[in-house]
Order: sequence, then structure tokens, then C-alpha cells
Amino acid sequence: LCNKYAEWAQTFDDEVISIALNEALEHNAKTVKYLDAVLKNWQALGLTSAVSVRDHLNHHVSVAKKTSKGVQ
Repeated sequence: LCNKYAEWAQTFDDEVISIALNEALEHNAKTVKYLDAVLKNWQALGLTSAVSVRDHLNHHVSVAKKTSKGVQ
């Protein structure tokens, strides 16, 4: 885990890693592999700051709520 954290810290600040950990726990995913996949996905999307990650997550939740209510 320490090696992975060091790898993540080269790209993301601690706050982004913490957000990813919270996302993993919210989805009942408790593996380093899942957390690594979340961070790699965010990196691929260009989301490397806490602000950009939160904006992305807020948009994702907003779209999911609209979709579940039948609004598109």
C-alpha cells in the first residue's frame, strides 16, 4: 500500500486520494486495486485536483438523479 500511495502522490494531492478512498468505501469496495482503478480513471479524464474531481462527482450524481427520475 505504501508503494501505491507513493505512486498516487506523484499525480494527486492527498485530498484527491482521500476523495477516491471515500468513493471506494461508498461502493463497498475495499481493495487497493479498486482505488487504483478510480484514480487511473480520474487521471485519464484529466481530473487531478480536488476541485475537478468534486465537480465531476457532483455532475455524475446530478445526471444519475435526473436519469432515475426519467428526466434526460
